[in-house]
Amino acid sequence: ATYFTSDIFESNKYDFVDDWGEKNDGIVDLSLFVLDIQDQTVRTIGGIDSSKWTVGQPCFLNQNTQDNAPTSHVLVYTAWSTQPRKLGMIYCYQRSSKLFAVDISSMLTTDNGSVDIKYSHTMLTQGLAHSRSPRSSPDGKWLVFLGNEKGFSTHNGCCELFKMDSHRIRSFFKSAEVNEVGLIEKVVAEVRNPLNSKESPSGEMLFPGLFLDQLPRQCFLSDNESVVLSSWW
Repeated sequence: ATYFTSDIFESNKYDFVDDWGEKNDGIVDLSLFVLDIQDQTVRTIGGIDSSKWTVGQPCFLNQNTQDNAPTSHVLVYTAWSTQPRKLGMIYCYQRSSKLFAVDISSMLTTDNGSVDIKYSHTMLTQGLAHSRSPRSSPDGKWLVFLGNEKGFSTHNGCCELFKMDSHRIRSFFKSAEVNEVGLIEKVVAEVRNPLNSKESPSGEMLFPGLFLDQLPRQCFLSDNESVVLSSWW
């Protein structure tokens, strides 16, 4: 006689679960957390659709020293599209990605921060094929990031450098009407064909474009207007 019992079988043991592969084998979903150093608690920022996005590279907007508005705690982060499949993030810079912003002030100013709170997440870079590596200026006026407007098909294509007015980002959470016109300003454009770029009198090719993984954590100089970065030449 043959006997079967469901108790010894895991119903989903052999189901395929798409992970990010490469050096991220076994990593399926990522979440955003806030660590309260004083009371030593960890809270999860809810409201992220993990079926569409995997998140990372969080960056708080520094408080604008010229803004008399109440202190807000706006977090900007990168979200990579999980479609059509997750394989490839570390070296696949051409993967679709967007910048999102979320105001978590209520979590930090009350004792009610909870994984059950569904915060409102606002997409900042709808018009760009991909964007990543957000950095806030020390004075809280600017947010700079890497991206590409049209996208590219190679693993490491030429990036563009963009900036946003941080005050306008904060205003998204204070008004029901969101005006994205003129929000993103291009600082350094993509060089589509370096061979056709102008050459110096000595015959050396001039700036071929930005090729880098991400911006330095502290990339702003003390003037809050200049950014220092490296690029593969």
